[in-house]
Amino acid sequence: MGLDSDPHPGTIKYFESQIRFLDDELAEKIARAREARRNIVEAIFESKRQVLSFYADLKASVEERLSAVRTEEFLVAIEASFVADRTFSQAFLNLIDQRRKGPFRVTVDAQRELNARLGEVNWNDFSSVFALIEGIIKTMLTYDGKSHSLKEQVTDVKEFYDFMYSLEYVSAKYELRLGGKNLNELSPGEKGLLLLIFYLQLDKDNVPLVIDQPEDNLDNDSIFAVLARCIRDAKKRRQVILVTHNPNLAVGADAEQIIYVRLEKAKNYKFSYDSGAIENPRINPRIVDVLEGSQPAFVQRRLKYQIS
Repeated sequence: MGLDSDPHPGTIKYFESQIRFLDDELAEKIARAREARRNIVEAIFESKRQVLSFYADLKASVEERLSAVRTEEFLVAIEASFVADRTFSQAFLNLIDQRRKGPFRVTVDAQRELNARLGEVNWNDFSSVFALIEGIIKTMLTYDGKSHSLKEQVTDVKEFYDFMYSLEYVSAKYELRLGGKNLNELSPGEKGLLLLIFYLQLDKDNVPLVIDQPEDNLDNDSIFAVLARCIRDAKKRRQVILVTHNPNLAVGADAEQIIYVRLEKAKNYKFSYDSGAIENPRINPRIVDVLEGSQPAFVQRRLKYQIS
């Protein structure tokens, strides 16, 4: 009669086989499973990197076009990088069982702890992102110098692991920056200037473009050194029509034709028009009157500035 190779549950041999499994095989099996998990997470990260590569290629193309208007005072930069979604902290805390003891039980302390950890992560480096995940889980398993289980601290262990290792909270971000500040930190004038220049430099259409008072909220340096130069470049490939009260823009952009519009309210709001080049002797006085505040005012400023 043959012998059963598998010990029966409850026998000494059964428990001895279980102990051997724990001593000799389980640790290695867990290590292999963890390595497989890491490889899967890295594959997810690399698939996201393909999206980032698209942004990086776009960044290179845009920066090449912007180089024509970039100056020390107008330093435009584009960042294409991974960032953590703003909802990460709340999504994480929603998975924590606030009734159970743990390092993330108290929301205020948990937010502080998470912010500190997130501030140390290089989201463009997989090792740094993976270290964040492993560090959080290790803290939960060993807080207060004791061993704990995740089941005691989260509402659903599988859902928690799926969230942490899925990297669904890592997103590719394409951001415009001016002088080291992002769009949300710019003044209305800076924001308008940046977006207008992007449009002028990057729009490939060649249809006429009408811009109403682009100088609003801008300083004269920006108008003359940046915006006017950008308009000069744009009008090489399309017609640009400006409505402006700023002489720096009209002259700095080298307007080829000025249209002077006059409104006579006493004559039933009659409109009259005259047009010509800046140097046209009929148009030139009109430009001085409207944009410079009359010739006497212009001469007075010239004398004050001691310009010969």
